[in-house]
Formats: sequence, C-alpha cells, structure tokens
Amino acid sequence: MNNRRTLAGAGLAVLALAACATGIDITRTTPTRNFAATCEAAVTVLDSRARVTSDYYEIAYITAAGNSVWTDNEDLVKRMKQSAAEVGATAIVANVAGPSATGAQILGAAVGTGDAQRKGTALAVFQPSEQARARAACASNPAR
Repeated sequence: MNNRRTLAGAGLAVLALAACATGIDITRTTPTRNFAATCEAAVTVLDSRARVTSDYYEIAYITAAGNSVWTDNEDLVKRMKQSAAEVGATAIVANVAGPSATGAQILGAAVGTGDAQRKGTALAVFQPSEQARARAACASNPAR
C-alpha cells in the first residue's frame, strides 16, 4: 500500500515538473562566429532595439514557451537570459506575452485537458563595449 502511494506521489511530482518546464529554442544568427559564453548576471534585459546604446552583433534569436498556469514572465525571461549567456550575449531584447491563468485554466491544466501558453521571444546581442561589464558581472556572480 505504501509503495503505491509512493509511486503515485512520484508520478504526480514528475507531471508537475513537466508542466513547469519552459521550452527553449535558440537559433544562431551568426553561425560562423562564436562568442565566449557569459553568465546570466551579465545579460541585460531591454524592451526594444532602440535601448541598445552601442554597436552590437545579433547573435541569436530565442523563443521560450511555458504553461501560463505554472510559468510567469520572470521564469521566461530568466530562461532566455540563461540561453543568451550560453551563446555569449551581453543583452537581450525581450518580448514576453501570454494570458493570465484563470480558474478554468488552472483546473484544465491540473486534469490535463488544456492550458494556455505563455510565450516569449528575445534577440540576443553581443556589444563589444559591454564586454568589461559582462566579465565583471560574471566574476562577482560566478554561477552560470
């Protein structure tokens, strides 16, 4: 009896983790050029290309999606920053959108009959003028 409860609990935990997962897709825009990886702390989040204040290379286009019941905008931005850091970005121009979770969506996601997707896109950029700032951010926050 206890084994069944343990298995049932483990199964629910796996389902919950799967529902929380954020799907990420990275498309490199400069595949012939590699940039040294940075860290999440080094990646600045901007809301438009006009906010990029210096010359830059567009290095990747990132898309992220997650269940809006389990994923909020901060989760998507965090995953996009992590992905951007992997390809050497110093900033991302982010756009996140998605519905707020309603009672019906929460119930639907809980029983597996439906959900609403929260989606985000980001343009990962490398700014040569921001390299020193990025190195300093990664040195003071070494977690990658």
